[in-house]
This record gives sequence, structure tokens and C-alpha cells, in this order.
Amino acid sequence: MPLNEIAGYHLIKLIGTNGSEVWLAEKNGKQYAIKIPKMQVTKTMSREEIEEFIGKAEAWEKLSEKHENIVKVYEYGLKPFPYIVMEYCETNLREILRERGKLSVEESLEIALKVAEALEYAHHYGVVHRDIKPENILFQEGEPKIGDWGIAKILLKATTRTGYTGTPLYSAPEQLDP
Repeated sequence: MPLNEIAGYHLIKLIGTNGSEVWLAEKNGKQYAIKIPKMQVTKTMSREEIEEFIGKAEAWEKLSEKHENIVKVYEYGLKPFPYIVMEYCETNLREILRERGKLSVEESLEIALKVAEALEYAHHYGVVHRDIKPENILFQEGEPKIGDWGIAKILLKATTRTGYTGTPLYSAPEQLDP
């Protein structure tokens, strides 16, 4: 039986896939995006995986409450499987570059400044995104917003790095060193 609703949100169509599925959804006449981590749909999550999912979702939600250039998280949950309900953004930087070819210097600087301010804000609270790339710079009404905090690292907790995650083409060199 196909899934057509999560937590009262009607799933309209699949709008993105990678390590997660992202669905366009609707509730009470308003559009949302719902992120569903693929690997966690097909298996039972361990206690550590549940804690990690909730920790990252909470961190993203708190950051999004106070910074306009971070995609807003409205809610998250674990039933019927992990999901995050977030602000729906109509496009991303990759699509804009594909359509237009390039941006003006002024546009590029404005986007870079707003993204840098959002990253600085997150870093101030001990959260590192770790996967900044054109696909993760989303736009809502022309305003750039950082999305997909799925591999973010929360530095305020005692964590150890056990391996590389991210997109190699856009990663800082120190992340690629073994």
C-alpha cells in the first residue's frame, strides 16, 4: 500500500532523492517539504540512530527558529518512521545556475554573505553543516536558505569521527584526509 500521509500531512509528490526522500506535502492549504531518511525506512533503528536523528532534528529546528537563512523546521517524528517537516522552498542554487548559467558578482556576494552568516550562527551554537553545495542552498521568495542538515556534526556533544561523510567535490580538504 503506497504511503500518502505522514502526521496529517498529505504527500503530493516526490521532489528529491539522495540519502533521503523529500516530498512536497500539504496541510490546511499550506505547502511543506517532508524529509524521510531512506535507510531508516527499511530497517529498525538502533537506540543510537534514534538519538542521533532526534539530536540533529532538534538542533536544526532550534537554529531555524532564530535565523532566516536556515530552512525552517516545523516538526519531526519517528512514526511511522523518521521524518522532518520543513519549509518548502521552490528552488536551489544548482537549478538557478543550470537555468541562468551564472550569477552577477553582486548576486553571488549577497548569497555568499547570507550563507556565511547562517553558517557562522550555526557554528556559534556548535553545529557544523559539513555538506554545503549548490543543491543545499535553497531559495524561498528569492531568499537563500541552508537546507539538508542531515550529516551535520553537533560539536557540543562528545562525538568521534569514524569516517568521511559529505560530497567530496564541495568538501573542505581537511574532511578528506583519512
